[in-house]
Amino acid sequence: MNNVRYLNVDLLIKSKESLTPIIESFGEDVVALYSGRWGEYYRANFEIGGSHAVGNEDISYFCTVIDSLEGKAKELWDNAFSKEFDIGFESGFGKESYSTVINASTVKRAANIGAAINITIYPLNEK
Repeated sequence: MNNVRYLNVDLLIKSKESLTPIIESFGEDVVALYSGRWGEYYRANFEIGGSHAVGNEDISYFCTVIDSLEGKAKELWDNAFSKEFDIGFESGFGKESYSTVINASTVKRAANIGAAINITIYPLNEK
């Protein structure tokens, strides 16, 4: 039986301007999965290289990196019209429930930087 499992947290940013300065500021621990024009706006998707075992740690790490932004990267973050932490899970067939906690302090940090928290459950990918 395959149980539900945590995958990772993606950070999704949407802006009217190119997000290249943010990508350059994030450093090598944050991987840009996509960055570029997306219709009428710019979009960038990120994940943490060597993701942690739980979403709380990944969101907290992203918050620390975002708190350190300066100059044009900070301005772009502040002006982005959508900032979202997307917590990904893979569904399963197991009989066990799955539970994870996003601490109040982490929710507060996300709110303080203007980011929403989303949960995505992906269908089980049987191989």
